[in-house]
Amino acid sequence: MAFSGTIYGFYGEKVMLLKKASKNLGFEGPISAVEINVKGIETDIIVYSDLTGAYTFSLPKSGEYIVTVSKEGYSTLSLKVNYQDAGAKTIFSLISFVIRKDDKSMNDFGTLSISDNGALFFSTPALSKKNENQDVMQSNKILFEKAVTVNNSSKQNIVSSLHQKFSSKNSSDNKGSDQDKDGSKRTSKKDSWQYY
Repeated sequence: MAFSGTIYGFYGEKVMLLKKASKNLGFEGPISAVEINVKGIETDIIVYSDLTGAYTFSLPKSGEYIVTVSKEGYSTLSLKVNYQDAGAKTIFSLISFVIRKDDKSMNDFGTLSISDNGALFFSTPALSKKNENQDVMQSNKILFEKAVTVNNSSKQNIVSSLHQKFSSKNSSDNKGSDQDKDGSKRTSKKDSWQYY
């Protein structure tokens, strides 16, 4: 079972993704070379985001994992993943993170549980810790709420579902110009113009 998403950066005082933008917002965009460290009882995986900020990592089996997202000069996020039952899903897409530039905060972001045939459940800690940045926490909470909603909208992989919907829509929209929607041939007369 795998996770994929993008790592984004911001600077300044506030970022409110998908809400009214703050005047102090400085959105850096996708960040490359961010370390994603995944630790479990028998697992210690390190992957890095690519030039587009994208990353993918796999969890080898059910269990509890700690995912830490970090880069020198940025805030650090840690997320507990409780992987029980992914059902038919093999990848959870759009699991993205936001980290803040020139910020040394350590943010324990909460728990993401995977159970009940691949349903995602996300919970944030009840109490905030001393070295957390609330702007970082709020920005990530908004992203995670959207990712959970999208991933829970299907019992299959979201990427596969979107690809199938796009492919079937494309094939019905791209029938030849001489075909009706039901595929039957259509005849047309060429326009003729007379000039006086």
